[in-house]
Amino acid sequence: KSLYKREALAELGKYTQESREETLALLALAKRVAIVVYGRVVIAKLTGEEWWDFMEKHSKAKVSKELRIELSHLLYSESYQSSSAEYRAIKKFVTIWIKTHKGSLDV
Repeated sequence: KSLYKREALAELGKYTQESREETLALLALAKRVAIVVYGRVVIAKLTGEEWWDFMEKHSKAKVSKELRIELSHLLYSESYQSSSAEYRAIKKFVTIWIKTHKGSLDV
């Protein structure tokens, strides 16, 4: 397994609080992994539906329509708090993203 994947999975293991801050940190971790693999130029411009579609296209991670809506609330409303179930779903898809994404560094 690539070093960056091991490091990302180790960081992922530190998130246990189910807080807004940790949920945002999980999403940032997913983006950082993508930047390592695909480059900042490709990834920086991806937001919202384009980002979720990219994650699904390049890995086995799936982001349901409902979760996409919840993530939008989380990202754009500072007072929004996700539920424990949403946090677990987000952590699961970030884990799947890290473990299964395909890119130039996997060759």
